[in-house]
Amino acid sequence: MNTYFVQRSFLRCVQQAAIAVAIIATAAPAIAAPPQKMSVVVRDTVRGETENIVFSGLILITGTVIENAVVDGPNMIQLLVDFSGVSGIGVTTGKKYVTSAQAILHRPLVALDTIQTSFPFYSDNQLARTRTAFAALSVSYSPNAIISVTSKLTAPTPY
Repeated sequence: MNTYFVQRSFLRCVQQAAIAVAIIATAAPAIAAPPQKMSVVVRDTVRGETENIVFSGLILITGTVIENAVVDGPNMIQLLVDFSGVSGIGVTTGKKYVTSAQAILHRPLVALDTIQTSFPFYSDNQLARTRTAFAALSVSYSPNAIISVTSKLTAPTPY
């Protein structure tokens, strides 16, 4: 086999690998600060199809600021919203409702943001009868940290 051809092919592969590494290195987001954890106390009544449900407990939120190294724009925040500490009780039946839902949300880092996300809930391990509720989270930020979070749980709007 021609030595020149082998050397040229090898150099082309090395060059392409170097370009790929450079692209990936510049596109990877940089974390600006360590993750911050907060808990939000919840106590809201959600109107259900058959009965109202009183939810209470803690929503755990982990926020990580991510520097925007690719585009000339605002930094982002990644929020891990964990609903597993929230449970509900049916007002009429006394049935217990639980959830193990988590949501990962990416948002622009602005001073105040209202975020709406949904979470499933069910009773007595009856996953086939899972229903959905919404959580509206109002999040206040400083440049590198979450200052405060409040929440409001609601039922989905019928179509």
